[in-house]
Amino acid sequence: MENRQYDVTALGELLIDFTENGDSSQGNPTFEANPGGAPCNVLAMLNRLGKKTAFIGKVGNDMFGKQLKAAVEECGIDTRNLVMDDEIHTTLAFVHTYPDGDRDFSFYRNPGADMMLTKDEVDADLIRNSRIFHFGTLSSTHEGVREATRYALDVAKEAGCIITFDPNLRPPLWKDLNDARKEIEYGMERCDVLKISDNEVEFLFDTTDYDKGAALIEEKYHIPLVLITMGKDGSRAYYRGRKVEAAPFLQEKTIETTGAGDTFCASTLNYVLEHGLEDLTDENLAELLTFANAAASLITTKKGALRVMPERDEVLDLEAAGIKVIQIDEAALREKLPLRKSDWYNEYLDFAIPAFRLTHSGVKPETQIHTHMCYSEFTDIIPAIDDMDADVITFEASRSDLQILDSLKENHFETEVGPGVYDIHSPRVPSVEEIVAALELMLTKISKDKLWVNPDCGLKTRAVPETDASLRNMVAAAKIIRSKF
Repeated sequence: MENRQYDVTALGELLIDFTENGDSSQGNPTFEANPGGAPCNVLAMLNRLGKKTAFIGKVGNDMFGKQLKAAVEECGIDTRNLVMDDEIHTTLAFVHTYPDGDRDFSFYRNPGADMMLTKDEVDADLIRNSRIFHFGTLSSTHEGVREATRYALDVAKEAGCIITFDPNLRPPLWKDLNDARKEIEYGMERCDVLKISDNEVEFLFDTTDYDKGAALIEEKYHIPLVLITMGKDGSRAYYRGRKVEAAPFLQEKTIETTGAGDTFCASTLNYVLEHGLEDLTDENLAELLTFANAAASLITTKKGALRVMPERDEVLDLEAAGIKVIQIDEAALREKLPLRKSDWYNEYLDFAIPAFRLTHSGVKPETQIHTHMCYSEFTDIIPAIDDMDADVITFEASRSDLQILDSLKENHFETEVGPGVYDIHSPRVPSVEEIVAALELMLTKISKDKLWVNPDCGLKTRAVPETDASLRNMVAAAKIIRSKF
């Protein structure tokens, strides 16, 4: 697809979610006004992932509409096609949260400004300048906004956009659920990527056999990529007759699930933008699902969605400032492992690794990402460390006589690596000959194009004279090694 101004443009609802926030001094429930609406939640996350987005929709020209416009712009989403209605108020939703984090919605939308968007108010050029057009069914609950949505879909199809669809079924907003079914079917007939929840599959096909539901979708609609989210049971991807499944990342600190599906959806769209829809392997699909599950789990620990999407601003700000090598510290994988080895992956590593990757996933290919592993036994989690997708990983290794080198070689470690050439925990100054010997040993296990030269760890605990002498010897040793190899 030719270069276009926007990565994703979405059309749909934008509203205020009033979420429960304890009780007042009089014992009455209090609510916090959070910006919400699935399409903008998706766009907010995509912006955090470094993508350029735009929104098409309508809010009231009232205090809530102005709050929403400011919040959307704060997230970096283009609002040139956000229409302010002088007559109809902004839609409101009151969210009741159950003990397990699940939710129940009460909508105040009869009418709401979001359902008043007309065909004439849709900026067709905005869609034509987008790689992906994204939508849901809440922009099809009423005749006027339904016409606007269908017009936008026609423009997107004609322009060759990838069309992505999340039904986001909310039964209270439909006068007749048969209409909801028809609009979901209309969307599935036109989309290239479908993100659908387990309850929506049950609604459409009256089955909890999600493989059967996916087969029916494939048979009737021929959608290239179908993703089914199953809450606490993880997610599945269906692609050209193949199925890949990924386990969830369950959070002990879950507050509510608002925005989890939208975060998953945004992560999916981000993967499609970066990898396309052609020739996806099972490994690609597993990577997509794992990342999306991890990102979705993070959002459940915060209230609201739009402003609290997982972010990587610190890393991206450094990159924008011209920094070419960024170290993200400290992963501390070993320190957080559960006591039982059988729980290492499903209770920690399957979450921690994608979370680390989420932090640096928006940087440019030429920006180097480094991280560091403090002294510990890492030999039994080397594959997990490699999966962090850093460019360089340094290890405190000198005190273990470089035993980790054998494990790296046995596991075909792909990441560039810097095993410490001398121990910084002692004031002793290592000689040039000692460091040369350490590097020569390293080069019997690690190829020269993957080996970095560094001390074990940081030097802030060491006095200046010993630090200066040690680093001078390290540099001298590196020069000798370069001349020999």
